[in-house]
Amino acid sequence: MEPIKKALIRIENKISPLTLLFLIVLSANTIAQNDILNNGFEQGTLLDTDHWSKAGLGSGRSSSYAASGEYSMAVWNWYSYVEGRAVNGDIEASQLNFPIKNGGTPFVHTPEFINGFYLYDTTNTISENDSAMVEIVLKKYNLITESIDTVGYGEIHLPATNMSQSFKPFQIAIENKLPGVTPDSIVVLLRSALNGCCNGLENNECLYFYVDELEASLSAGISVPLNEQKVHFWPNPVENEISIILTHHKTGLISIIDLSGKIWISEVPYPINKLDISHLPKGPYLIMIDSDGETYTKKFIKN
Repeated sequence: MEPIKKALIRIENKISPLTLLFLIVLSANTIAQNDILNNGFEQGTLLDTDHWSKAGLGSGRSSSYAASGEYSMAVWNWYSYVEGRAVNGDIEASQLNFPIKNGGTPFVHTPEFINGFYLYDTTNTISENDSAMVEIVLKKYNLITESIDTVGYGEIHLPATNMSQSFKPFQIAIENKLPGVTPDSIVVLLRSALNGCCNGLENNECLYFYVDELEASLSAGISVPLNEQKVHFWPNPVENEISIILTHHKTGLISIIDLSGKIWISEVPYPINKLDISHLPKGPYLIMIDSDGETYTKKFIKN
C-alpha cells in the first residue's frame, strides 16, 4: 500500500486500544536493551516500583507529582538526616549500602546523555542550599578479572525547584571510560541530599526529590537502529517543533499518536523534515515511522 494511502486510512480511523497497546509494546521491545526499565515509574504497587529498589523509609513510588502519567519516584530524608535512596534493579534493602555494586538492569549501549524530569522541595530544612543527586554508572562484568568494570559514568547535582510549577528537565553527560567496550547494565542511583538535615519543626522528613521519565539519548538527539539503518528525531522533550531524519531512506510515513490512540499528525516527509507540534496538548505521545517496510515507534514528551 502506498504511504499516502496509508496516511489517509490512519487519519480516518483512530487506532484501536489493542493496536495502540501493540505499538507501545513494540516500542519497548524494539529498543529494550536501550531502555531504563520502568523509566516512567507507572508499573508497581502503591509504594513499591517494579524493577526499582528503595532504602528504608526514605523512598517510594509517588502519586503526588508526575511529569507524565500518574506516578514518579520519590526519595527524601527521614529521621531528619538519613538520606533517601532508590536504585534501578531488584535488590534487597540491605544491598543499598552498596547500590552501585548491587543495583542495575540490562543495558548494552553507552549513551551520550541520560535525560529526565524532576522536582525538589528544600523547605523545612536547616539549609536551603542543599542539592539532590542522580548518579549513572554503566557496568560490565569482566570474566578475566571476575570483577565489575565501569564503562561509563555521569552525575548531576540538582537545586531546589518551585513545587507549584511543572517538572524541570535535567540532562546528565556520560563519560565513556572504556571506549570500544559494551556495557551489560546501567545503574541509576537517586539520592535525596548530599548533607541536608530537616529543621525538626515538621515530622523530621524533608528534601523530597521526585524523578520521572528517565531516558537514554544515544546520539545528538535520539538515534535508534531500524534494522541496519537509522531514524533520528530530536529533541525529547519537545515544545514546538520536532526534527526527523530518515537516514538512507527516501521517504516514510510519520504519525504522532497520543496514548488514547488519537492520531494528531500523519504525513509523508522528505528525508529531512520538521514537524510543527505546537498545537498538541502537553503530555506523552508516540512517534511512529513506517519506512521501507519497517515500523519504528518511540515515546516522547510534549512540553
